[in-house]
Amino acid sequence: MDASVLAKIFLEEDGKEEVYSLMEMKMKGEVTVLATPLLIYELLNVLSNTFKDFDKVHEVYERFKKFQISLIDPDDKFVSDATKDSCENRTVSYYDASYHALARDMDAVFITADERYYDAMKGKGSVVLFSGTGGG
Repeated sequence: MDASVLAKIFLEEDGKEEVYSLMEMKMKGEVTVLATPLLIYELLNVLSNTFKDFDKVHEVYERFKKFQISLIDPDDKFVSDATKDSCENRTVSYYDASYHALARDMDAVFITADERYYDAMKGKGSVVLFSGTGGG
């Protein structure tokens, strides 16, 4: 998953219940949740810009760490695939493409709430749009 999905829990956005349920399943060992190390930076950026309060951001970051999401460092294939995707489609950032490349590399599914990214890249497979209404 990317930060657009995970942040829903901490920002009290629509879909937070579904994300929290997914994280509960992860904590029980029922599913595996992977991300690139970018997840931390993107999440902290969103939280800092939203809360603008060190103590609040630190508190939320401590909650995030309890999820123990596996952060996978990029290898050459991962970097190559993400770079290719972002170069071939001008609406796709390398950051978003890296999550998607990881999913394809790990034979997993990339969950994003970024509709623009999803629309641009759904033809590449291994990506689903998180709708926050129980359907995505």
